[in-house]
Amino acid sequence: MPARNEEIGVLTSLESLAAQSRRPDLIVVVVNNSTDRTDEYARRFAEDENAPPTVVLNFDDNPHKKAGALNYGLRWLREAVGGRLTDRVGHILVMDADTELHSRFVERAQNVLASDPELGGVSAACLGRTDLWRNPWQRFLLGMQIIEYGRAANARYRTDVHTMSGAGSFYRAEALQNLIDWRGEVFWEDHRNLVEDYETTLALKESGWKVTANQLCIAYTDLMPTLRELIQQRERWSRGTVDTLRRRGWTKFTWHTIATMILGCMGFVYIPGWGSGQLLMVAQHGLPRKPLVVGALRVLDRLSRAPGHQPRLEGDARRGPADPRARLHRGAGVLALLVHRQVVCDPRVRLEVGPAGGSWDQVLDQVQEVSRGKIGEKR
Repeated sequence: MPARNEEIGVLTSLESLAAQSRRPDLIVVVVNNSTDRTDEYARRFAEDENAPPTVVLNFDDNPHKKAGALNYGLRWLREAVGGRLTDRVGHILVMDADTELHSRFVERAQNVLASDPELGGVSAACLGRTDLWRNPWQRFLLGMQIIEYGRAANARYRTDVHTMSGAGSFYRAEALQNLIDWRGEVFWEDHRNLVEDYETTLALKESGWKVTANQLCIAYTDLMPTLRELIQQRERWSRGTVDTLRRRGWTKFTWHTIATMILGCMGFVYIPGWGSGQLLMVAQHGLPRKPLVVGALRVLDRLSRAPGHQPRLEGDARRGPADPRARLHRGAGVLALLVHRQVVCDPRVRLEVGPAGGSWDQVLDQVQEVSRGKIGEKR
């Protein structure tokens, strides 16, 4: 557990580990570059007789941020077990000091990894903590983030996740040892590595391991309480992702993310252009009063047309078997009357609705002209 200036939440995170149905055999807290009382609170927890065995490490001069703190803790662990993680370690949980785990997180994560020997890690389903707002603006800001985190947790791929969660990820020790044998460290230590969880996920995939996520492995994490902090967080995520993709290039593990970013940029450019065109049309022709209703009428009319013959209603023996599209055709006429009587609300306008099977082009044109205010009276 890397912890930097987390005096507010570190005890809550540690207590969630102590409350696990499958308690960890050892907890390693790496206090790095902290200027508050994080170290004091972590040591107070370690001295508790009822707490799991806990070691608190101080890493005051850490130039590589979270990745450096994680590697520092893993180096200490490797030395403690004899040099290799696979000698005495089965699984390693990496979590943030502002995150609280569900009481059965470790148990469920172990079961997921036991189900497939090719799985190198299982990511938590991260949800935002609630009831932390102090004013209506924070309630809105945190509420939007809670919805975002919930949608992301439900939409995440289950067999090939985009990235392991930095708030809580459960790794197989053998998978992390493979990364150490390959490049000497688990988490890439570089000033450009702003998203160590995503970079490590790609490294595991490139090493032949699979990663997954599970909705029952729940982690509750803190959210950004101010707009400025939220923008800084998203900017850091975006910059880190782009730097990681530039370093790796187009591969079978990065093409989906690169394509998504390209399409997103194209949409960002297209929307202002489309919006400018719409504003220009409004300036020239005015704002339609009921454009959506007119569009619905035209859709119904196109759907109700039967190629080559007229629609036939049920029970009409002279025209042959009933045509199911006749209902849509009649529905278009009913909708036209509703538009005239309840939506257009112009007492000077009357629309003549023809029999089922006739053409509705003239009626629809009248409705459209009325909705745009081009005519005042028409029969």
